[in-house]
Amino acid sequence: MDNGSFAYLDQRTPKNRPVIIAGVIVLILAVLGAIAAGIIAAGRDDAQHPTTPETITVTAAPEQEEDPRAEDADRPAPDTYAGSLVSVAEDDTAGRSWQAVATFAGDNALMVYPSTGCAMYLEAEADGQWSSQALSDACAGTGAWQITYPGGGLLELAFVTDDEQVLVEGTLSAVSDPADTASAQ
Repeated sequence: MDNGSFAYLDQRTPKNRPVIIAGVIVLILAVLGAIAAGIIAAGRDDAQHPTTPETITVTAAPEQEEDPRAEDADRPAPDTYAGSLVSVAEDDTAGRSWQAVATFAGDNALMVYPSTGCAMYLEAEADGQWSSQALSDACAGTGAWQITYPGGGLLELAFVTDDEQVLVEGTLSAVSDPADTASAQ
């Protein structure tokens, strides 16, 4: 082989030796900085910097008679409610429970069962019931919801079929604190 066979590569390769040297120096400085930070952290006295506060202050507010969010006694206060609904049907679903989340806004609501993917639109009717319209294929059954408002941010729900059978019932509670909503108004 010819001694000069690699000579053309030497001519084509840029001379970036200073860039490589600068990169190595930066890496060495970074490693030294990390070592110094580790030494400083290891020598720190944790007794001077406790991880939990020494005193905890709890402030309690008096219970309110009425839910200050309620604008209309016939409708739930506009809010998001969450809780469990239980099947009371006399079939293979009896006793089964589902988490439910419902958001009410005036005469309309959206209720979702997150674990099943069932979503439904609720609309208040004149007789105090809420009609139900399935928004997903995961919902089963037709009927209406009977919703009562015992106060304290609670809703009691019962799903009643067209032939007056109660299939599901349960209690949902407001996600937000009633006192927070009252102070924001």
